[in-house]
Amino acid sequence: MGQRVAVSGGSFDNLDGHISIFEVVDGVLKFEEEYCIEHPLAHESQCGKGITGLVYDRICNSFWACFSNCIVKYELNSKEIVEVIFDNRFNDLHDLFMHGGNLVTVNTGNESIDTINVQTKEITRIDFLGSDLRKRTPDVTNYSSTKPHLHHISSARYNQSNELIVGFFKQQRVINIDNWSQIGIRMDSPVHDIQIIDGEVFWTTVSGKVYSSKSHKPILDLKKHCNSIGWTRGLFISPDYFLIGLTSIRETNSNFFNILTGENVVSNSAKIIVYNRIKEQISMELVLNRPKSTKIYSIISI
Repeated sequence: MGQRVAVSGGSFDNLDGHISIFEVVDGVLKFEEEYCIEHPLAHESQCGKGITGLVYDRICNSFWACFSNCIVKYELNSKEIVEVIFDNRFNDLHDLFMHGGNLVTVNTGNESIDTINVQTKEITRIDFLGSDLRKRTPDVTNYSSTKPHLHHISSARYNQSNELIVGFFKQQRVINIDNWSQIGIRMDSPVHDIQIIDGEVFWTTVSGKVYSSKSHKPILDLKKHCNSIGWTRGLFISPDYFLIGLTSIRETNSNFFNILTGENVVSNSAKIIVYNRIKEQISMELVLNRPKSTKIYSIISI
C-alpha cells in the first residue's frame, strides 16, 4: 500500500491553479490525476501565481486551497469550487494549514499570519509590521506588489505546545515567536517550507537543503545528489522518504534565484524528488508536465 499525496502549483504563464495527485510506492512516484482549477477572481489577481497552500478535508473529500488573493474550497466529487473566502488584505498568500478547526494562512504580501474561522469566515491577524509601520506602507490592492518586503513570511506551523513556528524568507531564519527563540542556525539561503513531525521541526531552503531542529547542519543537501537544483519549495515527510518540489528556473526568476543562492542557473525543469531517508539516496526524479513553466508549492498527504 502506497502513500497518496497532492501537489499544488500553477504556471508562470497563466492564472489557473493545479492540484496533482500521486502515489508513492517503494520510492516510485506514480501520477494518478490532475485538477486544473480556474481562478474565481481572475480580474483581481496577478498572473503566474497558481495554487500555493493546500489542505485536504477527508470528511468532505475536498481541498481548501490558496490562490494569491483568496482561499477556495474545491470539491473533488463535483470538481467545482463550492466556497470562496476573500478579504481586502489578502495579498500573495503562501502557506495554508488547519489548527484548532480553523484555517491558518501565511499572508506574505500583507506581512501577517491570518486565522480564518471556517464557519463564520471571521479573520484574526498576527501583524508582523505593527501599527506604526503599517501607517507608513502605501495603499495596495489584492494584486499589486507590496515589495520590498520586510519579512516575507514563507511558512508557519504550530508545535505540540501550541507555539507558532515561523519561517522568515528575508531573515533566512526559523523563529518560535511564542518563546522568542531561534530554531537552528541562520540559513545560507531563504527558508521556505516548515513541517513539524512528532515535535521535530523540518524546513527547506530555496537552495535545495532540508534542515531539522535536531541538527545544526542540513540533513539533506540536494546539490550532493543532483546535477542542477531549481527553486526548492514543497516538502512532504514520511519515515522512509522526503518528497521535495523544485519549481522551474527560467528567465523571469533565474537572476533572483542566483542572487539568493549564489548559484548560476539559467534554466531548470520543474520536478519532484523522492529521497530515500534510509538509504540516503534519491530513488526518483520525476520531471513534471510543462517542465519549463510549472511552479510547485505544497506537497501534502491525502
